[in-house]
Amino acid sequence: MGFPHLDVKIKWPNDIYLNGLKIAGISCNSKYISGIFNVSSGVGLNLDNVEPTTCLNAVLRKLISTQHKIKREEFLSAFFNKFEDYFETFLRQV
Repeated sequence: MGFPHLDVKIKWPNDIYLNGLKIAGISCNSKYISGIFNVSSGVGLNLDNVEPTTCLNAVLRKLISTQHKIKREEFLSAFFNKFEDYFETFLRQV
């Protein structure tokens, strides 16, 4: 399924906004000790809760007029597949 252009912006240091409303947050911490990277990260994305701001599924329903909802399992699968690609790239550059 393709998606239309979304007005997504990052507000430093860790908020993600969609159409001017906060929809997600990211937290990453890392340390490098004795040649070893330790990274921990957390991601929160509002898929379904329209209150108090908005959610990704509500915005997509308005843009593409569909009842299809992105399920948590679909999102997590896509997220971790892409994360794994980026992580492997990172490891090759270290």
